[in-house]
Amino acid sequence: MKRFIGWLLIIVSLSAQALSGTKQEHIEALYDTYRAQYLAPFSTEKQVEKLSKTQKALAQYLQRPTLSAPVREMVLYLKHLFCQTQSLLTGNYCENNYRPTSPLTTNKDQLSLAQTRVLLIQEHTKRRIERNLSALAESETLDIIAQDYAEKLCQVGEITHTLNGSTLEQRYEIGQYDYIWWWENLGLWQENIMELLDQLTTSIHHRENMYQKEFREIGIGQCDTIWVLNYGSR
Repeated sequence: MKRFIGWLLIIVSLSAQALSGTKQEHIEALYDTYRAQYLAPFSTEKQVEKLSKTQKALAQYLQRPTLSAPVREMVLYLKHLFCQTQSLLTGNYCENNYRPTSPLTTNKDQLSLAQTRVLLIQEHTKRRIERNLSALAESETLDIIAQDYAEKLCQVGEITHTLNGSTLEQRYEIGQYDYIWWWENLGLWQENIMELLDQLTTSIHHRENMYQKEFREIGIGQCDTIWVLNYGSR
């Protein structure tokens, strides 16, 4: 693992440009490789142990006085991804202070559903635009579909894309959303909008949905600790 961390840092340090959407994609690709090779084959307990060691190694690297600002930004982002992954595995909030306090880090219970939707779409769109992708517009139809499904998931207390045998295509058809492209991201236990988007980013499949270039609209459902993000274009 030490050799791999060293390799990661060398690749990161080769760039002198500030962290951008494109650079974030580069760091995420490194993260995906690390997770597949050094985390996935091991038990949850071992993964948490490895993540702790990795974050400590990155923290030590960040103490170098000669570190340039662009490289520092990229290492901080990589460390942030590891922290979010550890949070998902342990259920403990990631306290690495990578994101500044803002309405996006406000506890979900302190926001109305309407406020949550506005803030989430703004931040989600911001991240897409940084990657040269289109903005996401709120769809009232998708909002209704997402909220209805979130409440049904709450009732049974589980996360699944196929509750009681239903499919996403069926839910869109019943909700009368005439789609060309569609998909769904689910979240569980995230306390705020920023945590939700950051933890979805740590999953390559959820991240692909977040940055699918064909998507133009989004609907958001939120019930207790469950989040439903429905994407589409028509």
